[in-house]
Amino acid sequence: MMDRTRQFGKSIWYTGTRRYAATMRVENVFSLIFVSIGNAVSPYVSQNLGDKRKFNRIQKGYHAALVLDLCFTILAFVVIENHVHTEVLHYSWVKMELT
Repeated sequence: MMDRTRQFGKSIWYTGTRRYAATMRVENVFSLIFVSIGNAVSPYVSQNLGDKRKFNRIQKGYHAALVLDLCFTILAFVVIENHVHTEVLHYSWVKMELT
């Protein structure tokens, strides 16, 4: 009885660790996109601000970056909620059933 309980505890810990690792990888991929867009907007705004204060061009670039962020946010939500989340849950249940 004790061996069975210990084995079940190990399988829960193992699948929990795997879930966390998979989730962090996906989160890091999508976080990199948002950080890159933010890093691109800063010099864009600075250059246009220094070049005769082109506020209209700054506003257009900033809005384009926001739209791009929104598109990637929707893509990240769809991918994480539909594909990755389902795969991680499926893998963990299969792993628990096998042990």
